Amino acid sequence: MAQDLGTFIGFTALSRHGALGIVVDVDRDVAREPALVVRGGVSASLLYFVPCGRVSEVSPEQRTVFVDADLADFDSSLRGDGTIVLRAAR
Repeated sequence: MAQDLGTFIGFTALSRHGALGIVVDVDRDVAREPALVVRGGVSASLLYFVPCGRVSEVSPEQRTVFVDADLADFDSSLRGDGTIVLRAAR
């Protein structure tokens, strides 16, 4: 699936408890590993990195990606540009 992540750009990412945000393209050096990258939710300054193994369902018709995660599954860090990076464990 990692090679197909670009096909999900623009899809809405949904977690166990609602929307995380919109899947975006990001420099792969920033991602560190193959991951679905989601910006948004309550703020555009949030950037979620979701490992491919947490993608549980994809609906091309509805343009949604369901991930098996919620906020408690993410560790956060602050980048110099003010972006809050949230990375989920595998």
